[in-house]
Amino acid sequence: MNKTNQIWKNPKIWTLAIAETLVWSGQFYLFPALLLEWNQSFEWSVALISGAFSLSLLASAFFSIFVGRIIDRGKGRILMTFSALIGGLVLIFLSQIQSIGLFYLSWFLLGLTTSGCLYPACFSYLTNVYKDDAKRPIMLVTLLGGFAGTICYPITSYYVGLFDWQFAVIFWGLVNIFICAPLFKYSNLEKTFQIHKNVTKNEKLNRTDMLTFFKNPIFILIAISFTLVATNNGMVVSQIFPSLESRGFSIVLTVFFASLFGPAQVASRLLVFILDSFDRTKISVSILFPVALFIMGFASILFMIGKGNFVLIFLFVVIQGGAWGLMSFMTPEVTWKFLGFKNFALILALVSFGGKIGAAFAPLLAGFLGQYFGYNILMLVTGLLVIIAGVSFLIVLLITNYSNRILGSKIA
Repeated sequence: MNKTNQIWKNPKIWTLAIAETLVWSGQFYLFPALLLEWNQSFEWSVALISGAFSLSLLASAFFSIFVGRIIDRGKGRILMTFSALIGGLVLIFLSQIQSIGLFYLSWFLLGLTTSGCLYPACFSYLTNVYKDDAKRPIMLVTLLGGFAGTICYPITSYYVGLFDWQFAVIFWGLVNIFICAPLFKYSNLEKTFQIHKNVTKNEKLNRTDMLTFFKNPIFILIAISFTLVATNNGMVVSQIFPSLESRGFSIVLTVFFASLFGPAQVASRLLVFILDSFDRTKISVSILFPVALFIMGFASILFMIGKGNFVLIFLFVVIQGGAWGLMSFMTPEVTWKFLGFKNFALILALVSFGGKIGAAFAPLLAGFLGQYFGYNILMLVTGLLVIIAGVSFLIVLLITNYSNRILGSKIA
């Protein structure tokens, strides 16, 4: 319990968590919050507008590799500070655009800034600081971060109703500049732990090393798991409104169900955080990760058999949201447990790359399946994705257990 109490009492972790929550609100959740406003203001199609968000996610995926190298050289906090600052300036620029070209440019630039200040960058920074003890601070950050959408939607809606969408975007731009950036700068955990750079110039992975790493079956299988689970969640969340309406639920109940995703994520993280505070109830990521994957598959089954049943659909949303809440903070722990700490931020970026690509294209795939084959087929596909992800991870466990036995027999 001592380490946990230290985490709760550390103001710099709290400021980091607040900064993460607000930067998620302004640079990520702002898009879905204003999607229909842009559709009405410019008469651009929803599909055309959504393309900008996919571009943003793709830009973030590709730039995250460069970001990983920066973080491994001990510049994570500086990177997050400038990413929030520049992101705020881009948001102010976005508020003045009048053409679709500049709209796409704005979200492309926001894709670059989000790669340097959202969860992947933050988790890499915390892992380089805390090493094996990074699980608890990461969980604390995600506990607060889970409310980013809950904070963004009502505030954005309020300012849109009171003024216009431009004012709402400027507001979030100023939040990023004058709140998030200073909070990131203040969250100086390096001095407390006196960490060293996670990589020097001589240790930097070259092309040959990276190609060798890509041939590692552990890396490949974990990357497959991360990719499939991110695609699953992207498909489910992007189609949650039309899928629930297809079950005959009113718009009020549909909004109610959709609003449960955030609290379900926070609740699952809080439960694990509490259990992890006691030595007797700690749950190994080797157990929790595959269990969460198969639970997500069960959620898809609940949707298919639930039809218009309130209880079953309620369980579907809570289980899907709760399982995804666990996935988001287990990603770095799985990475360091099976792939090590050296060049950690870069390796995390590489192993998570497919997940970002999957998330970018998930709405397009989900929309196609839902429209032409129906939402039962959509949920069947999402369920199969996480089952394959679970099998991939189980193979990882088999390989590592076999390797450990061989190593143990040689030592003996």
